[in-house]
Amino acid sequence: MNKKVFTAAVLALAVLFAAGCSKKDTGSGAAKGKKVAIGIINAYPPFGYTDEAGNIQGYDYQVLRAVDELLPDYEFEYESVQWATLITSLREGHFDIVTSQLEKNPEREEQFLFGEEQFFDFASYLVILSGNDSITDIASMKGKRLGVVTGTNQHAFAQEYLAANPGAFEAVPYTSTSTFQSIYLNLSTGEWDASFATKFEMASVMEAYPDISLKVATNTDGEEALLTSQPTYFLFNKSQGDLVKAVDGALAALKSSGKLNEIQVQELGEVYMDFTR
Repeated sequence: MNKKVFTAAVLALAVLFAAGCSKKDTGSGAAKGKKVAIGIINAYPPFGYTDEAGNIQGYDYQVLRAVDELLPDYEFEYESVQWATLITSLREGHFDIVTSQLEKNPEREEQFLFGEEQFFDFASYLVILSGNDSITDIASMKGKRLGVVTGTNQHAFAQEYLAANPGAFEAVPYTSTSTFQSIYLNLSTGEWDASFATKFEMASVMEAYPDISLKVATNTDGEEALLTSQPTYFLFNKSQGDLVKAVDGALAALKSSGKLNEIQVQELGEVYMDFTR
């Protein structure tokens, strides 16, 4: 074999070897996307929870799945987590994204990144037992106990309200370590007189516990006691600036296509926010 033929043969074998190694590394020859670790709250139906089989479910989860389908450069991996450790896990770098219908506030914006595209609006009402006619709004809570989850914007609202109106009610902060349905049993036992809740949570509680009947506090003019209403976003680790832009772009596409509306119907029963407008 002359030198030129030998050299050509060696080069051909090298190319075949490299191709074989490349196929082995990727499994299918197609490069996989960058892995993204996502934390989803595990006991907050209908937004994020695990079903009886241990599978992650909920509106937030389905939105993220739809986002992932539009981002071939990324591969989303999900883990369910308790509220008490959700934000801490993001801060410590265990996750790249966390979600639990999170609203913006100065403390979170200082430590983490929010996108520009909201994916829902979180409306919290003053919720009481159906037989309670003494509470009509936050101003009627004098001498009453209000349950609020520690570290939430609802807790911040209660603190700010009490600072401006000392003695208006007693705030009872708690850390969510059990299901939200179980926590709302505090209303039926009289531990609390009222709590913050969305209408989705109310429906979930009454479905799980038929003996518990809840309602939104309403005044004599028929006005519901809406306490807070803010857009909700995914929360990102500070190092994930490029990922924030990618997710924002995918969310914008899901809104214009009507997919976000479809997910609302699938997970919440109806369209509460029409993102196609």
